[in-house]
Amino acid sequence: MLTYPYLHQRILVVGGNSKIARPLIDVLLSRGDTLFKTSRRNAESGALFLDLLNVDEFLQKDPPDVDVVVFCAAITKFEDCRKDLKQAYVVNVSGPARLASYYAKAGAKIIQLSTNAVFDGKTPFVSASTAPNARNGYGGLKAEAEAEFIKINGNVAILRLTKIIIPGNNIFFNWLSELQQGQEIRAFKDQYFSPVTIDLAIRAILAVIDDDNGFYQFSAKGDISYFEAARRMAQMYGISEELIVETSASENGIPENEVFRYNSLDSTRIERLNIIPPDPFAILNDLV
Repeated sequence: MLTYPYLHQRILVVGGNSKIARPLIDVLLSRGDTLFKTSRRNAESGALFLDLLNVDEFLQKDPPDVDVVVFCAAITKFEDCRKDLKQAYVVNVSGPARLASYYAKAGAKIIQLSTNAVFDGKTPFVSASTAPNARNGYGGLKAEAEAEFIKINGNVAILRLTKIIIPGNNIFFNWLSELQQGQEIRAFKDQYFSPVTIDLAIRAILAVIDDDNGFYQFSAKGDISYFEAARRMAQMYGISEELIVETSASENGIPENEVFRYNSLDSTRIERLNIIPPDPFAILNDLV
């Protein structure tokens, strides 16, 4: 487990069951912070019940006084946002903005996790100062959420992250298992990603918690396609590349506006905090 200096802040993590929140909470506890987490699962042990579809219900129940609020909850799947844009708007935009406004007025620092999908994916290493130009529902909603958070009069930071990889819990781990059994896999040649490990993502969040306001971004040093990643993985493990079938996102029903050539972001501000973007190919060992 990563460990960090003792700071002892009272921190509320919204969406305590998300893939980012669980390890983030472990690290925050290890450095001595007092943690509160929310969940929309009533039976979740130790969590405060919060449904972002009804934030006022949470606020009426004497919410905890905290120094920092980290927003990890969101509907993140493109397909889910596409199917129910109205509900996704409340969960990704208006609900979090309502809660953030309440806590900002109480003096807490607000950290909103966002995404490279607020941009159109046509340019590499997009500057944090570039105006969002999302091409799909999820990216558009996160861009709206950013705008709502920035309007809040208070201590607010936005951290845009690219694809976060959790070792042993990702498509590449499954692919490796299938390849080792001699099974073919199909990998997109036209869908790219700019991976960061969960450990690096958590380090970036911690750095933002302890730093200033405004926009931060973090990605790998470049972009690779899923097909390229699969080939490199086969090479690393001495598996025949003939088992990897090249296909395209469009051939598999992925809408054109959800296909990204570039995901990489200008991470200069995070680099100044000693969080160094990884090489996307060097990170493949961590993927499996």
